[in-house]
Order: sequence, then structure tokens, then C-alpha cells
Amino acid sequence: MAILPLYMHYFTICGIIHLFGYLFANWFIDELLTSAYNFSSRVYSNITLYAKWTIPYTVSFDTNGGTNLSPKIVPEGGLVKKPLPPQKTDYIFVNWYIDENFFSVYNFNEPVNMNLTLYANMDYSIS
Repeated sequence: MAILPLYMHYFTICGIIHLFGYLFANWFIDELLTSAYNFSSRVYSNITLYAKWTIPYTVSFDTNGGTNLSPKIVPEGGLVKKPLPPQKTDYIFVNWYIDENFFSVYNFNEPVNMNLTLYANMDYSIS
């Protein structure tokens, strides 16, 4: 039977900490938050870990009368996953836009750094 050292229990507890208004990103071994800590490495002496927190942003979807889509919470600099196209009777989904007039298509490979509303362009389909 293996006995886990105390530090393993400490990290397990710390893995679920919360800071109001932020999302926990990872533990780092340096103050500049450039080297993520590897939890499978052995610890031979005391270490200090630094928590990285990110700002959460909300990406909302205006489906233009189509099926409702829940907003997505995305960490600062993260990517929002492209949702399934909304459904609307007699309409065909065209694309997601960053403006209500459908001038600029949203690039889902672009990092999210602010709250966004994406607008579904739906074209009338003559059956």
C-alpha cells in the first residue's frame, strides 16, 4: 500500500480553490508565470508555487430567431468553440458575425479578450 506524502494532499485541496471574478488557469514555479509546475515531478525540498488567474469573458449568441444557444464562459486569451448552427424554420444558417449588420465574419481562431455577442446570419430559404 502506498502512502501519499502530505504535499500531495495539499495540492489536491489547492486544485479546487476559487478567486471571485477570476478563473484558475494553472500552478507555476516562477513569479512571471511562464513555467507550469509538473505535478508528476518529485519534490525534494520546499517549493513555492504561483497561481495564475485569468479574467473570464462571456460570449453570447444572438441566433436571430433561431434555436437558443447558451452563452459560453471563456478564459482571457482562450478560444470559444464554434457552436452548432441554430435552426429556424424556412431559414438557412449562413455564418456568425461580430456585428448586427453582418459585415464582419467572426474568426473562431481569434483569442477572446472581451465580452462578445455573436450574431447569426440566417437567409430565407424558398423550398
